[in-house]
Amino acid sequence: MKRTVLSFAVAMALVFGYCPMAAYADVDVDGLYEGDTAAAELVDRKPSEEPVDPCFEGQVFEGAPLSNQNNSGAVNSSQETEGVDAAPSDSEGANRSDFDNDSNNAQIDSGFDADSLALSNRVSIASGTYLISPAADPDLFLGFGLEVSALASSQAQVWSIEEDQAGFVTIQSQYSDEYLSVQDGSIALTSSLAEDWSKWAILQLPEGDYEICNVETGVALGLDAGGSAPRAKAQACQRDAAEIQGWSFTNLNEAYNQMDLHVAGEASVIPSDSIIYLASALSQALVLDVANGSAADGANVQIYASNMTPAQQWRVTYDEIGYATFINVKTGKALDVDNGKAVAGANVQQHSPNGTRAQKWVVKDNGDGTMSILSALMPGLALDVANGSASSGANVQIYSDNGTAAQKWVAIDEQGFYEQLDELASSSPRLIEAGSSVLLSSALSQALVLDVANGSAADGANVQIYASNMTPAQQWRVTYDEIGYATFINVKTGKALDVDNGKAVAGANVQQHSPNGTRAQKWVVKDNGDGTMSILSALMPGLALDVANGSASSGANVQIYSDNGTAAQKWVAIPTVPEVAPCEKLDLDGRYFEVTPKSNASLAFDVESGSLNNGANVRLWQRNGTLAQLYSFEFVPSNNTHGYYRIVNARTGKALDVAGGNLVPTTNVQQWEIVQNEDNQLFSIRVNDDDSLSFINKATGLVIDVQNGSVSSGTNIWAYFDNGSNAQRFVLKERTDLLFEGLVNICSALNHSKVLDVDNGSVSNGANVQLYGANGTIAQKWELRRVGDNAYSIQSVVSGLYLTNDSNGNVCQRPQTEDGSQYWIPSISGGYYILENQLSGKVLDVASGSATDGANIQVYESNQSQAQQFHLVMTEPLSNATYHILNTSNRSLAIDVSNGSYASGANVQIFTKNDSGAQKWDITQNSDGSYTLINSQSKNALDVSNGKAVHGANVQQYSPNGSAAQKWQILYNSDGTYRLASKLNEDLALTVTGSLSSGSNVAIEEYTGAPSQKFTFEQTAYVPPVPANVQAMINRANGYSSNTQYLILVNRGEHLVGVFQGSQNNWNLIYSWSCVVGKPSTPTITGTYRTTGFKRPHLTTDSRAIYCTQINGGYFFHSILVSESELGNSLSHGCVRLPYDAAYWIYTNIGAGTTVSIYN
Repeated sequence: MKRTVLSFAVAMALVFGYCPMAAYADVDVDGLYEGDTAAAELVDRKPSEEPVDPCFEGQVFEGAPLSNQNNSGAVNSSQETEGVDAAPSDSEGANRSDFDNDSNNAQIDSGFDADSLALSNRVSIASGTYLISPAADPDLFLGFGLEVSALASSQAQVWSIEEDQAGFVTIQSQYSDEYLSVQDGSIALTSSLAEDWSKWAILQLPEGDYEICNVETGVALGLDAGGSAPRAKAQACQRDAAEIQGWSFTNLNEAYNQMDLHVAGEASVIPSDSIIYLASALSQALVLDVANGSAADGANVQIYASNMTPAQQWRVTYDEIGYATFINVKTGKALDVDNGKAVAGANVQQHSPNGTRAQKWVVKDNGDGTMSILSALMPGLALDVANGSASSGANVQIYSDNGTAAQKWVAIDEQGFYEQLDELASSSPRLIEAGSSVLLSSALSQALVLDVANGSAADGANVQIYASNMTPAQQWRVTYDEIGYATFINVKTGKALDVDNGKAVAGANVQQHSPNGTRAQKWVVKDNGDGTMSILSALMPGLALDVANGSASSGANVQIYSDNGTAAQKWVAIPTVPEVAPCEKLDLDGRYFEVTPKSNASLAFDVESGSLNNGANVRLWQRNGTLAQLYSFEFVPSNNTHGYYRIVNARTGKALDVAGGNLVPTTNVQQWEIVQNEDNQLFSIRVNDDDSLSFINKATGLVIDVQNGSVSSGTNIWAYFDNGSNAQRFVLKERTDLLFEGLVNICSALNHSKVLDVDNGSVSNGANVQLYGANGTIAQKWELRRVGDNAYSIQSVVSGLYLTNDSNGNVCQRPQTEDGSQYWIPSISGGYYILENQLSGKVLDVASGSATDGANIQVYESNQSQAQQFHLVMTEPLSNATYHILNTSNRSLAIDVSNGSYASGANVQIFTKNDSGAQKWDITQNSDGSYTLINSQSKNALDVSNGKAVHGANVQQYSPNGSAAQKWQILYNSDGTYRLASKLNEDLALTVTGSLSSGSNVAIEEYTGAPSQKFTFEQTAYVPPVPANVQAMINRANGYSSNTQYLILVNRGEHLVGVFQGSQNNWNLIYSWSCVVGKPSTPTITGTYRTTGFKRPHLTTDSRAIYCTQINGGYFFHSILVSESELGNSLSHGCVRLPYDAAYWIYTNIGAGTTVSIYN
């Protein structure tokens, strides 16, 4: 029959790599490994083709017959096929005699004669340790669960066979110490020998395999399922059964012998008696370590961050065969497999030396600078870091040899560590110039730099990261020794960057200390290839300068830690004296520019809110033509042809400034008053290959940069490392027309709250123009319109007339002319505009430099004084306020709610102006630029009926709902009038239908510019009418006096309380509240009283009544009891109940002596 075989020599070759595979002509070398395991895949071979292992010429292990001469050769040896311990079978925990006695058990012949087994084909077997495989599938092995399964590198499949003098054998499980027996007709394991029931004869079969027969019963050891399926169970069979009775044997003692032969022939990878560290190939900063340095037997072995303690040092010795033993230097204990378990996953520990295979190891050179350390317990089990974890504290075990980094080790002695570091130091480029002074900026936050805490000069002073402050305590001078190690000397203290006590351990603190030349002060600067560097300690490979816990907080501690490539271990060296070359002079003199980002020309540099303050932020903002976005470039020469530029804002007269001259990237760009020879404010301008410009700060070497490269309105401007990106490329847009078109307020430099104003908001030709406090009216709004190169007209919004230089030098408003008296030419001085009249050549001027309300506006010879300097502020068409809406053709007609109705849906018309609430509108601008118009009296909104966006749709008032039917675009018509376009359709505008007369209806119609569609706004105020009962109380109050500034009147019949402030005959009502008074059976007292000042937090008779203020006797003001539904009724026992906030006001403000008058 065809059999599957693999010689033990081949298995050994697979494990150790001793024999050339080419020698096995009939072995499928490509199939010897499956997946990532080191398990051999067995190869089919006929019995007549037994191979001779070229590594053991003349010895045949597979198929060699057992002999009567006690041949000790192994019957069969198979390499394990799985890299993990096989799980016990379902039958392992069962009573092993409880097998099926019907179908699976042989009928025992009661007349069986044991002498019949003394046949010529009975063979002798050497006592020893064996694996037992079914002939039907030698890849399977009999286990103590009495079933066959793949080899599991476990003693569960190992059997001890002992031969007696009669040539019979006992077969004992090494896992359970039980004996293979026949019990009740079944194959079973028994805890003790059961005479001949536990004895077996080994018979040679013609095919070369062996039959295992029970001496007592004569039955043979067989398997169900034909013996070819994993988990097939052992059963008792009649001897005349088929091939299920065939078995083969592998002598493990011989396997160990052969293993020993190979070890003996291998040269030692580690010199004998040397003391080494075993560094993991996962990370050479992690070494084999006895946990906690424990001296106990069974103390766990792990990999741990190298700390160069004796608990990580191992003395290597070899026995006479060549097996290595690793003895921990600190504890004197051996590297040991827990309980000698020859199973993948068995834990590795330390134990007192005992010479067992659990403490013997084979050191195999991997040919790549690493070695594997294989257990002598079982071929194919290697010293392994569990789960391939590269974490300090990861467990160590034995596991199926798989060639991964988790099983590769590097033996290093202390000098070897230093040699590694020396080689790294000597080969690393000097990234920081020797002798230079630098800031060491953390990649966690480049604004945080290496710092000596508190600038202390003491040895041992802590080192941290801290917000850059440009002090010498944050500056480090770098030197190198002859090997290439860097030393960092703090500029302020003269002390060296130092590892506390030279501890070569992850987590050791970093401090400063007087220079001493030790490795604790030596560092290797390694280029990370991403613009950062790592700073590695010379104490031990793999320890890097590190920010504890990766904290990006100012004051975070600095330590050394296992090199992990995180931002906590990345640094940028910033020279403290950057070299910024001057630039050539460019054609920029006397010109004004907007500075726009190359990637978005709609944005420009902008001083936030047009602030005049030092330190005001600079940002990107939508281009709006204001001076806050206009810059001049002042050249500061360093020689005849080269120099630097100061970039000055036209609005503020202040220069762009890199805040504090701070060298770290992300330093903010601000404006600051010009300081001569201040390098923070000087920039070298680089013309890029795309004609864009970059601005390099002379003091810092940093480049003006758009924060995070975001080109959106509001993005901050800061200074950053030069990277050539679009965030650092800008285009200058020259502005020759210095004013922008649109609506403005014209503010005086004398007082920014004073603006040009048409006297009394007049619409008359010749009305005077004055200086007046800003009030938001349209009499202070002006429209700028370009009429030529840098020439503008200035139109009054209230009248549509133009700012004019009259013949006598006065300034007033006049109808449009083209004689130049209405044309104004701007220039810039000190951050303000000077407006020169084209006709006279004189400039706009506040008479006598007065900043008082009503100061006259004139033209005057230019003198550059503040009286001639003006600031233009863009303004909306209308300020939020209360207005009359007047037709500009007849300003006596106002938009009006018909009949003064309060009803939602009431009609809107035009009506003779009467100053009623029906004609007053609270106008508020919405976030989308539109306006909502709410009638001051009814609180309803101006609304297009049914939201119909059609010509002729009626206009009404309606409850506010925020819809487009209630939103209006208020647009200036550039002629002193406005149109109100519906948000439903901006081509449809508010229109007086029919004649322009009182009572005419209002609708929306297509805008044509007709007089019926033009309106103006007159600012007003609305005071709600006083109810009659309140007015009566006001009239009554004047006759009273009070000993305090307050007077309280209570009208019982109206359920009304009034609080007045002032004095006799001069009382002003400040509050009026609805109240509760006494019911008819317990009425509230009447009369005039003075408060006593006595108060209680609540009534003693009812705790719901709080904030109690005594009126007289048992009568109090206090709160309502339950809800405001009580108000306006007569319910109390005589007290006056008020809303909670009203009762609280009286409780906290009314003391003794306030007059209280209660009347009907």
